[in-house]
Amino acid sequence: MDSTPPSRSRPADAPWLPLAGLLLLAAGLRVLFYSGYFGSDEVTYTESAFKLLRGDWSVSSYVGANRYGVNLPVAAIAALLGRNEVAAALYSVACSLAEIALVVVIGSQMVGRRAACFAGLVLATLPMHAHLAGRLLADSPLALAITAGFLLFWLGEARGSRPALFAAGLAVGWSFWIKPAAVFYVLVLMSYPVVFRRWSWRWSWVVAGFALMVLANCALFWALTGRFWYLFEVMSARRSSGYLQEEFAAGNQHEAAWYYLEYLYAKVWHTWLLGPLALAGAVLVLWRARAAEAVRAHGLHFALWWGAGLMLVLSLFVVSTRPLTLVPKQTNYMLMFAAPLALLAGCALASLRGRAFGLAVLAWTVPAVLLCGLLQGTITVFTANAKAVHRWAAERPQAVVYATTNPYRYAQFHATVHPEARPPDVRFVGDLAPRAAAAARPPRPAGEAYAVIDEETLSWGSGEPYRRLADVPACWVPQGTLPPVVAGGGPALAAGVARLVPPDSPWAGRLRRLHQPAPAHLYRVPAGC
Repeated sequence: MDSTPPSRSRPADAPWLPLAGLLLLAAGLRVLFYSGYFGSDEVTYTESAFKLLRGDWSVSSYVGANRYGVNLPVAAIAALLGRNEVAAALYSVACSLAEIALVVVIGSQMVGRRAACFAGLVLATLPMHAHLAGRLLADSPLALAITAGFLLFWLGEARGSRPALFAAGLAVGWSFWIKPAAVFYVLVLMSYPVVFRRWSWRWSWVVAGFALMVLANCALFWALTGRFWYLFEVMSARRSSGYLQEEFAAGNQHEAAWYYLEYLYAKVWHTWLLGPLALAGAVLVLWRARAAEAVRAHGLHFALWWGAGLMLVLSLFVVSTRPLTLVPKQTNYMLMFAAPLALLAGCALASLRGRAFGLAVLAWTVPAVLLCGLLQGTITVFTANAKAVHRWAAERPQAVVYATTNPYRYAQFHATVHPEARPPDVRFVGDLAPRAAAAARPPRPAGEAYAVIDEETLSWGSGEPYRRLADVPACWVPQGTLPPVVAGGGPALAAGVARLVPPDSPWAGRLRRLHQPAPAHLYRVPAGC
């Protein structure tokens, strides 16, 4: 790419009015299609954050519980707003909106105001961006930290600004606080001198900011555990345990080098037309950048290098040579490179005029919003029976309810975000399962006992003792099914679309699963059973 250093750019007026509209749109979609509880790491993050408010700074052996880039901000918000689900969710939603704002404000100097505003529209309505904002996970904070690191680095280059470069290093360091295992993406930043054939000693400010954040994280673990390198030791032990092979075998992680291309160009329900639009934008960048002035040309090339570089590293990075193993992949990891692809997509949309422009924006926005709702349905329908079990148990405080993994996890989550409420007695159904030694079975409390087998989530938990209804003990007395608690605009949207589809169409069954869960079967467990 062009080795000419970018000339010092003057700060341009940010498109504040379009940005305000985009943030209102984004916030509305994230509230309307909020997913909340799923039963995965969000339970761990919320419990870990809220226990800090109780003065419990004990360090877990599970690395996911020690992501202080998530736990500390959530704990700070909860200290202000109280321990509730709003406090647990606000950090992720705020990071999602902040990433859109950064892309629009700094992107307007990088690729132009029009293209940056359309990039903001793409991110505001991007199905996975809206969906993951409401999942209480580390994905949105991590995406913000990565995006801020690249955008601030470009700003520091364009303006010759040491504070911006130092801030870029702090942002990259903050991504280490959020998810240290993902920081290998800095290989893309390290390729900048080679790709752009430039060198500057000012980049030492980036290194200084990053080193400061990493050392601060290590110092925190030193204070808590007495071991400065504790986090690295835990990560190394986990890597040596063979957990990746177990995750691949279970289908929780994927290794294929083309995995992200498949979800950008074929299975597009997470990204809609982001892949094709970004590809069109990349072609435009290569075609038009030579005619642009220096700063703009550098910005266009930077966006292309940023997006392509992250996709390559996150697809092909080798995490093990024995056996040869590529970096694990999940659909939510695509959020790490959504911002540069959105900037390229914004360039493609900005190049259109007249009727073609209107049709392109319509073709992006309407299906994207629909997919936002359908993605919400995948979560709220999946957890509808878990919420139904909790409601049923809460109405019968004297009863003990043994449930499958997801309802049991929801009881834990609900108790965490509603500390003022008396939690119902919901236990794991495995406590009723036959054991090798009778003494290993937990004692059964007095009072009525019930069991719930949730067919919707039956294949999800790894330790479920009953995988089929036929496996339940014959002494359990069937009591019918529980009415599911299906909430949110997404399932209602799926139900509305389903009415427009012929009943015998394959799409009818798929849409039904997005608004109608499989049943949760209730049993009475007699004494001695």
